Amino acid sequence: MSGILTIENGFNSEGNVTITGSLTTTQGLQGIFSGSFSGSFQGDGTGLTGLTTTASPPAGTMILIDANETTQSGTTNTTVKSYTLAANTYSSILIETECGFRSNINTNGIVTFNIVVGGVTKRTHSLEFDATGAGDQFESGRSLKYSEAITGGATITVTTTGTANGTWEVDSLRVYGMI
Repeated sequence: MSGILTIENGFNSEGNVTITGSLTTTQGLQGIFSGSFSGSFQGDGTGLTGLTTTASPPAGTMILIDANETTQSGTTNTTVKSYTLAANTYSSILIETECGFRSNINTNGIVTFNIVVGGVTKRTHSLEFDATGAGDQFESGRSLKYSEAITGGATITVTTTGTANGTWEVDSLRVYGMI
């Protein structure tokens, strides 16, 4: 039987032993091996020591905290989406939303989208259309982003203000933590 090593009644080596391939045992190996191990391990890991159980992502890593991807639309000023961010240790929080506006036919239309953190408007953008009276109707969309350290937590909202003669749409609110 080529390529098979059977050890019965113990094995002692005064030097290094390299096993290429897999090592299978019918009894446990706990307390038998010492030294370093590389490769993959299958089993429950009982008896393994010196392992790092939690890995820390490198600086600059972005972690999705919350994603509200439900599209909402309307014609009046309102708080469209809201998320309550808990106290945290992130170096900064990135907030993003996608929004759009469609004007009514033959009317000037406007809406302003806002990212509000802890009751303070942090980022704003208006979409405005001027009708010519020739049956025009306009539609436009954009993303809106804002970032700052918010370690104490806060309520984050997307609001609409100044809505006139059209329908706004907010497609998402995403909150990321930056390591």
